[in-house]
Amino acid sequence: MKNLVFLILVSVISLSCAPKANRIVIKDYRKTSVGVPIPLKYSSRKCLSTLRSSATASLPMTKLLSMGTKKLYILRDYNYSDIFSNTELGGTLSDYFENGVYIESLEGSQSLDNCLLQEESYEEDTYEDAAISILVPIREFKEKYSNILNGLSLRELTLKVAPLEPQGEGYLVNNAYYSGRKLEIVFLPQGSVDGSEVPFGGVPLWKFPMVSLHEYGHHIFRELVYTDADKDIAPDDSFHDNKLCFDNSMVDEEHNITSTKSSGVITKMTSLTAINEGFADLLAYYGYAPSRKIINMGCMTKSRDVEYGIFYNGDKKTLNKKNLKSFLNPTEMKVGACNVDTNYQDVHIIGAIYARAWYDVLSTLSLTDSKKIRILISWLKNLNSSNHSISQPTELLAAGVEDMWDSLVQNGYGQRLDKCSVYKNYFPVLSPLECVE
Repeated sequence: MKNLVFLILVSVISLSCAPKANRIVIKDYRKTSVGVPIPLKYSSRKCLSTLRSSATASLPMTKLLSMGTKKLYILRDYNYSDIFSNTELGGTLSDYFENGVYIESLEGSQSLDNCLLQEESYEEDTYEDAAISILVPIREFKEKYSNILNGLSLRELTLKVAPLEPQGEGYLVNNAYYSGRKLEIVFLPQGSVDGSEVPFGGVPLWKFPMVSLHEYGHHIFRELVYTDADKDIAPDDSFHDNKLCFDNSMVDEEHNITSTKSSGVITKMTSLTAINEGFADLLAYYGYAPSRKIINMGCMTKSRDVEYGIFYNGDKKTLNKKNLKSFLNPTEMKVGACNVDTNYQDVHIIGAIYARAWYDVLSTLSLTDSKKIRILISWLKNLNSSNHSISQPTELLAAGVEDMWDSLVQNGYGQRLDKCSVYKNYFPVLSPLECVE
């Protein structure tokens, strides 16, 4: 049994589908996030280190692989210890408060071994295969862009793979999230909800590279943008998931949904989380080529794909007065299925506007992905300064645009672009006086 204890400054912690403004609860999932999980199994394959004979036990693994009789062994680097301090497979995850102390308990899990395998990979439908599917995109990203990332002092994370999280009569399923407070990324199990088919054509979220790199993008955003006060008390950062219209992306032509926002005052942290979502989508796109072209992901197929200028229902990705009013509305709204309506109260939707806008802008420049990522990191550093001085949600949204523009100027690209056209096409409601016709 592994117990993690966290002292926090608020009475409870937000673990929800989206920021809950002034309402902070331990868990508040929509019904369709709870179902019957599809079980995984532990791999029967053993680490090569456990298969060595006494005669070869002292030889380095690379030497073993070069020996004639050992060439059948395929070398794979499964060591991710500089990114994740630990990777936990399975188990039952629960959290609760006891005497004002937040306690998270993970029972019955196993740790992923950092080792070499006799086979090239683990078997399908195992915890180990799921873990490697999550880890590989992040490892590839970090290795390719080490010259950019090594100077950021990013803290290590814990990865939890398909833990069972009880909720009512079922378990939380079909989701993934980043917790900045606990410094962890969690991929929940696949599952069936009310007897329905498993979403995304039965493909688990850990098989979509965009998802794991998106969640790691949240970590980079939090480390570079949030102030110390935000990191301590920001409820919006306690839970970051990857779902967009999960209720109706399963059967997206039939289901209406309730907005992801609960009643309450919308704060600058809500706006910051929306920009966070946009950054994470962009990072996943530029950071790892297999993350591109979101396919078979329900509503997200268009709505979260930066290459599309429209949402799933055909709405243009733009932040106008009507859409901003919906986002700032403190009352939850009823919206239709995603092929009919776009839910502008969802931070992922607002984030998708930012992601599309900057994808469009950066596409006009002949830049490598590395240079684009440098611009994105510069954007976050500028946003950190704005976050210290801004308190209103609309002002923070506007800062998200101005700070990106400043990063383009700082990197020498401002003269090649038309600032006012960016506002006109994507952020008309935030246009500065210089861009108002």
